[in-house]
Amino acid sequence: MINIIGGEFRGKKIEIPSAKVRPTSAKKREAIFSILESYAIKKNFNLYKNKCFIDLFAGSGSMGIEAISRGSFHSYFYEKERKVCEIISKNLHHINKKKYEIRCLNILSLKKISIDFPLSAIFIDPPYKFEYFYETLSIIINSNILKQNSIIVLESNKENKFKVPHKLKELNEKIYGKTKIIFYSLA
Repeated sequence: MINIIGGEFRGKKIEIPSAKVRPTSAKKREAIFSILESYAIKKNFNLYKNKCFIDLFAGSGSMGIEAISRGSFHSYFYEKERKVCEIISKNLHHINKKKYEIRCLNILSLKKISIDFPLSAIFIDPPYKFEYFYETLSIIINSNILKQNSIIVLESNKENKFKVPHKLKELNEKIYGKTKIIFYSLA
């Protein structure tokens, strides 16, 4: 079990689906949301009001739940494993169903992602041996869901090297032990 660290549901425990799921630590979640919130202040926009958050490779759903807890209007959870989707649903039981949607499918099987609300941020945290970063980022770009202030947050093993579509620019990169977290926006 891990705790939500900020907002309305701060301290709420959520279940981790299995040994295969590697949840983002509280320290990294706090750093990510601090960077996102600082970026929003610097660019003079509201990160959460009437905006949505996408949690790809959602695992426990901790990032999307954290976004809802902090005021995000809606979160979408993408996870391909049916049993993991059931645990995400269980972790969301205390949240109004209008605030989220769980999509139990493989993101790589999609041509595009469709959402009903303006996008604030997408969090991508695939398994550490994942190799399809370019393809995943291309699906996001081809979906035309990124807006001027939308941010992609990508977490991976710090040793991973991958191509990034030219339509994206890197805003920031942080290293936490074996993990790197990279922030992208439209170029």
